[in-house]
Amino acid sequence: MSGIASGCVVGVGFREKAPVASIVEAVRAVVLAAGEGARMLAVPADRAQASALCEAALELDLAIAPISPEALRAADAGTATRSAVVAGYRGVGCVCEAAAIAGAGAHAQLLVARIVSADGTATAAAATFMKDSA
Repeated sequence: MSGIASGCVVGVGFREKAPVASIVEAVRAVVLAAGEGARMLAVPADRAQASALCEAALELDLAIAPISPEALRAADAGTATRSAVVAGYRGVGCVCEAAAIAGAGAHAQLLVARIVSADGTATAAAATFMKDSA
């Protein structure tokens, strides 16, 4: 895709045993809800090499952007979903929302809040870069 602001960034969270189909399902649902194409998948850096994620990215034809724990925590204020369990484990209320916001960069805004796959093993959310109105 050309253009720096073309498409949204899809943040993905998933359990270790999540099947490829569940990750793909969650991402496709978010892209449909966003009404625009995705330009990449943003995930916590420690999960960026997971085989199911890599297979899903190939199927979706999207690059994977690893997001550092610090960037996830910095993006947490923009999330809409809060889970005490996730916050205790990851330091953010919602992994997929924080990853999407961090992946979209400065001035990012949550576009689609967390959507969960039917089997509950994968989540996705979308964020977009918001240009300054000045």
